[in-house]
Amino acid sequence: MKRYFTTLIVILFSLPSYAQFHVDLGPGITINKELITKDGVVQKTYPSMEIVTGYEVHKFLIQAEMKPAITRTSSAPSYFGGAIGFRISNVILTGGYYYSLVSSDENSLNIWKPGGSLEYCRRLGKKGGIYGKVTYLDNSVVITAGVRINII
Repeated sequence: MKRYFTTLIVILFSLPSYAQFHVDLGPGITINKELITKDGVVQKTYPSMEIVTGYEVHKFLIQAEMKPAITRTSSAPSYFGGAIGFRISNVILTGGYYYSLVSSDENSLNIWKPGGSLEYCRRLGKKGGIYGKVTYLDNSVVITAGVRINII
């Protein structure tokens, strides 16, 4: 998996194209559903943020994403990973693979999860814009809104 991802990045950076490098920063919330046998399903909400660096070639995107929980609650999940997507007008559909970091003490709780997101990005000029994003990761939904900054 890592080899294919690295090969894809090398190919995207080596092709001459009209490409755009961007950084997304935004606050959000993580809604996490936990299955508990006696009480059924418990839904917990945590504050989070999103830091994304990405590269857009024509209508295709490749992104590295970090969605840490910004709370002192020990069971709050943080997500780190990468995604590949496609832009249709102002809507971006992405799918990726994320590392769910729940505990630094108990490594068996930390697992890799597939995920997908739907993003609406409104340009406010050549140097960036604003966005709203919903990411679904197994038993969690991360909702963020923030600023997109175009670097190159």
